[in-house]
Amino acid sequence: MSSDLQLCIDFAQRLIRTPSLSGEEGTIARLVAAEMIGLGYADVEQDEVGNVIGRVSGAGQAPATMFNTHLDHVDVGEAIRWPHPPFGAEIHDDKIWGRGAVDIMGPLAAQVYGVGRLLESGAPPAGDVWVTAVVQEEVGGAGARHLNTYLTPPLAVIGEP
Repeated sequence: MSSDLQLCIDFAQRLIRTPSLSGEEGTIARLVAAEMIGLGYADVEQDEVGNVIGRVSGAGQAPATMFNTHLDHVDVGEAIRWPHPPFGAEIHDDKIWGRGAVDIMGPLAAQVYGVGRLLESGAPPAGDVWVTAVVQEEVGGAGARHLNTYLTPPLAVIGEP
């Protein structure tokens, strides 16, 4: 396994271990922002509703692209019914188990690290690349609606499974 892949898996596990119900995304937002900064994103900020916005600067030769997902997950329900602890982020049979592993912490980690790899080449991508992680997706999408008022690149990749 490559070290890049292992770093992405480690990040996904840290995300899964961080409870982030809708309206309670502050801790995970700080975790995502810190990871983006550590990877060398040009700009990283948290907007007034709590969305995390990271940008890798492009060369201005192509339209901007946005990778988007969310920070919140649904409730665990009855934890006793889980085959592995909901916030354990344990790996069994090459799968990460935990609340939000698929919806949405795995895709979030992949987007943050995938775009972070663009920086390794030393050459900027053709256009700006944004990674956005919005709040309150599971309860109506308030974060995405707010983000859409000021960031509307012509291309978007949504990480929702």
